[in-house]
Amino acid sequence: MGTKEIDLNRKLAEWAGFTEADIKKHYYFEIGGERLPKWQELGREWHIKHGRETWKNRKPKTTLCKKCHQEFEYYTRAYYCSAKCKMAQYRREDRIKSRSRNSRCL
Repeated sequence: MGTKEIDLNRKLAEWAGFTEADIKKHYYFEIGGERLPKWQELGREWHIKHGRETWKNRKPKTTLCKKCHQEFEYYTRAYYCSAKCKMAQYRREDRIKSRSRNSRCL
């Protein structure tokens, strides 16, 4: 699209009542749509490469389990050392909640 065509389209859009924001949005959407497949492929490759690099350099952190207070290592957010501790704590909290709900009903 040449500059003369863009200027003509802009004048027609302004005449039709479109705002400057509408014109820019449409123009960039039009341009971006043509280049989108290339951008998607390049972006995908970049994210794969950098994702692998971050996992290579990642070091485990150490914390205590909220249920059994045993020390364990983790890479992402973790509060419990195992699914067993997690479910035991969940059941305990659920019992406490149900007792408080039932006490109000009496």
